[in-house]
Amino acid sequence: MLTGFALVAIATAIAESALNQIDNDPGTSAATAQPRLERARRLRPDLSEAWLRTARLEEFTSPEQARAFQVHALNLEPNNWQNWEELGRLDFQLGNSQGALRDFRQAAQYSSGYEAHYTLANAAFLLGDSDLFWQQMQLALSMVPASDVTPTLEDILRIAGDQPRRLVEIIPRQRADVTASAIALLANRGQAQQVRGLWQALRCAAYEANACAWASQNLVTANLKAAQDAEASSPGESVSSLAALAVSTWDDALQRGFLTGPRAESGRISDPNFQFDWQHGGFGWQPASAQIRRIQLDGGDVAQVQWDGYEPEFENLLWQWLFVEPGKSYMLALDSKGEDLRNPDGIRAEISTPDGRILAVVPALLSPNWTIARNAFQSPPGYSLLRLTLAYRRPLGESLMQGNVLIRSVQISPKGAAH
Repeated sequence: MLTGFALVAIATAIAESALNQIDNDPGTSAATAQPRLERARRLRPDLSEAWLRTARLEEFTSPEQARAFQVHALNLEPNNWQNWEELGRLDFQLGNSQGALRDFRQAAQYSSGYEAHYTLANAAFLLGDSDLFWQQMQLALSMVPASDVTPTLEDILRIAGDQPRRLVEIIPRQRADVTASAIALLANRGQAQQVRGLWQALRCAAYEANACAWASQNLVTANLKAAQDAEASSPGESVSSLAALAVSTWDDALQRGFLTGPRAESGRISDPNFQFDWQHGGFGWQPASAQIRRIQLDGGDVAQVQWDGYEPEFENLLWQWLFVEPGKSYMLALDSKGEDLRNPDGIRAEISTPDGRILAVVPALLSPNWTIARNAFQSPPGYSLLRLTLAYRRPLGESLMQGNVLIRSVQISPKGAAH
């Protein structure tokens, strides 16, 4: 004969089985779920889970009935935050806004996680309580799962009407992933000036290195874009400060170990001898074609291009940003050689403004021995940011290049300095 405990265990197992059938079949219809929930409530009427699920099932079709189920669930388990949250949703749906806010407050009180605080913040915003909204969002951000960080930050800006300064104030500095995501998000929205405090506060452990690298790249890129936009509209002193900010942010990221790469200096090419890996964004060389690569040669690094005679007639190969002094004259030098070349003309270094105006060209002298070609250029007044590009341009009337091109260095220096 079964004891009372055994009967309870059997009833519990059957009730849980009914609930698991719903969990394991995402396509379960309301008509199918209803009898399963009924069975679970009948077998174990003292368990709140079945009553909570029934309320969720009914909340859009019969909200009054759903609320009755939910009150029963709450009476069975008053310390369960999910019971309070579901009651809050139902009260809000039934027009009891203050009751809903009270319910959501209770949910946040009993919960130690992100969701309840996020829900209370949204409810506070809908009911016009701005202080409660920001307070609860701050708590939510301190607990937000890594996968929800960026969507939550985007929601805050969308809900609160794009208030970046308030967002910065509530960022939990102890969460490197949240801080880094806020920096990247605001920088990409053209609000890089708002994140200086966050940038200085950013600290990353080894396992958070990717977050700090991501924030660094986005912030540098945003500062570079701001400088480019300013040069295109009204070149002047503000452009120089924006370009200088991009340089200082880049070098700060290198010094703090967020990025690896060459330093950026005024009037100097970053990584003139191809010692660092090429990357997308920031300073240093950035690849524009799969045709060019770094190789080891005679104990050093060089850039190599191998042409088969079927390459595009015009192709950018490698490029980088240059930080220069407006109105100053410089000398550009390209050290290169060719091996087994047919039609050796067309490889060149170009200096241009960000909007594409060519200021200087240095054609590579591709003899069998290393040869340096030079040309002078002047940075236009008001321009602190220029672009250096290694490119192939098929000369008019000639067939495509074939053979091996090697570039050992690209240098700029103030005109008149020793080369």
